[in-house]
Formats: sequence, structure tokens, C-alpha cells
Amino acid sequence: MTPDGPNPELMQKKPRVKKNIPALPLVLIHDGGGTTAGFWSLGKLQRDVWVIHNPNFWSGASWKGGMDEMALHYLGLIRARGISGRIVLGGWSLGGFLSLAIARMIAALGQQDEGSLEIAGLLMIDSPYFEPWYEQSPPVSQPLLPEMLPKVKQTYGKCDDLLRSWSLPPWGRDAMGGEPIALHAGGNKHIIPHRAALHKPLDGDWVVKKTSEKPAADCPRARIDMEDGRAEYGVDKLSPPIGVLIRCVGRTPALNQGHHPCRVDLYRDSLTLSWAQGYEDYIKVVVDATNTHYTIFDRNNRFQIKHVTSLLNEALDIFDQRELGQIDVN
Repeated sequence: MTPDGPNPELMQKKPRVKKNIPALPLVLIHDGGGTTAGFWSLGKLQRDVWVIHNPNFWSGASWKGGMDEMALHYLGLIRARGISGRIVLGGWSLGGFLSLAIARMIAALGQQDEGSLEIAGLLMIDSPYFEPWYEQSPPVSQPLLPEMLPKVKQTYGKCDDLLRSWSLPPWGRDAMGGEPIALHAGGNKHIIPHRAALHKPLDGDWVVKKTSEKPAADCPRARIDMEDGRAEYGVDKLSPPIGVLIRCVGRTPALNQGHHPCRVDLYRDSLTLSWAQGYEDYIKVVVDATNTHYTIFDRNNRFQIKHVTSLLNEALDIFDQRELGQIDVN
């Protein structure tokens, strides 16, 4: 990651010995700090892995159009690098929100697009459900953050402005149209009903759990404007890609021993980090990870990095197995 370097940057290349084995390319987007340093600490993910950093990291310039401007710009970066076909798109924290916004933009183009890029699945790395802070702002403690470079801290500070009035992109319906989905994990086939998710706890086997008894509250079906002004395609028929959530189970320590949870931990006790309660049903797999939100990519903890790499490979294998063919839910 350098000011004049490629963006996205190819971090890992699919091994030649696995050239005939299906492995969806992965594009990972930075967290609120703007860098991709955490991703570079990962072990082998057995596929082409591209990472996107915040191009305004060095200049400190703001995104006047906020999150949606960032998402649209990043979509352009992905296409400019020649990344095409079916991919897994994801990111850590803020990167998960941006991935969801990009997926929505691609879906909105529908048949008007050339069809060169399609999101096979979303990989959300401890990205909790998001509500605009002007709508709901419960008491929170400031997090005790790991030591970081001044530029990273400055970029983190700009996240408040990015998210203060941003809303999650709306969809017309749930993933898979609300139909049950069959997925392979842990060597077994699992049927995941509507408003349920396949869960892998830290110490236990895969199990299907109910996530919500009722649909999310209606949210405004706002139009997302595209760069060329093309109208959205079949808005009411749009459904999000299926998502896999890597969920940290640890809580972030509060600065000055604050009594309230940190903002990233407001929904820590929820299986889906509250996505199932407030949004369209798209999180179909939840994989628990040790450690906390800000230390999931602790480069000084080899055990932790090995652990996270293993979890990501499990998650990606679920997407790959699905690409091998439509799995019968019967």
C-alpha cells in the first residue's frame, strides 16, 4: 500500500496446483483506519485476493458524497483493475458496509449493466448492523484502541462524519427471495430456512439457529443514483447476496474504564450482530472468532492470525461449494 501503488492490489494469487478447483476471487475493503495492513498478515486463502485501501488516506481529503461516493468510486476501481465475473466481496467493519453498498449498486443496474461483475456472496468481518446516529444514539464508551499511526487515527476520526447521517442501502426483499437455502459446511449439507442462520460457535459443531421471528421494519426505498444516471432495474425485485458474518465474541475494552459498551459492541450478544432484527435477511452463516473487534487482525498474535485465516477459509469454502452447483434443499 503506497500513494502511487495499485488499488485494488493483488495480495494473494490462486496456487497453480489448484487451478482446476473452483475458488471465487475475493475482494476485501479496508476498515475505518483506511489501510489494508491487517489483511496482509493473513495466511493463504487459496484464491486470488484483492485488497482496497482508502485512496484519500495520505491526503486526508474528505469524501464529500460520504459512504455512497466511496462505494461508487471503489466499484470503479474494481472494474478498472479488470476484476470481473463472480466474486466474493467483503471487508472489515466499515469495509463490510461499503461492500453492501457496492453490491446494491451492482444489483440496481440489473440488465442494463454489461454483466461483467456479479457478487456471489458478502463476507462481513465483524461489521455490526448500523443505524444512523441521528436516529438512535445510546450511551457508549470510547474504545481503548491499540497503538496506531497518526494517519490511521486521523482516518478513524473521519468515520464519524461518514456515518453520521448515512443509511444502509435498501433492498426489495430478503436474500434468495426468502426461500430456504442449502449450504455445505463441515463436510455436511445444511438447510437454512428463512430468517435463520448456520452458526459455528468457538467450541462446537455447525448448527442452524433461528435469527428473527418477524421481518425487519420497513425502511425507505431510496433510489441510489449511478454515475451515468441510469434508472434502477426492478427495484422491488432486488435481493442482497447471501452473507457470511465473522463475529468476534470478545468485547472491546473501554477507555478510562467506561461503564457503557463501545459502539462496535452494542449488538455483541446478538447472533447476527442485530442484522436479522433490523435489516433484510441476508446473513445466512455466522462464524465465531476469538478476540475483539479492533484486535481481530493482531499481527503480533500468530495464534490469532492462524485462527482467523482458518475461519475465513471455512467461510470461503461455503461460497465455493455453492458455485459447484445448485444444492437441492430437499
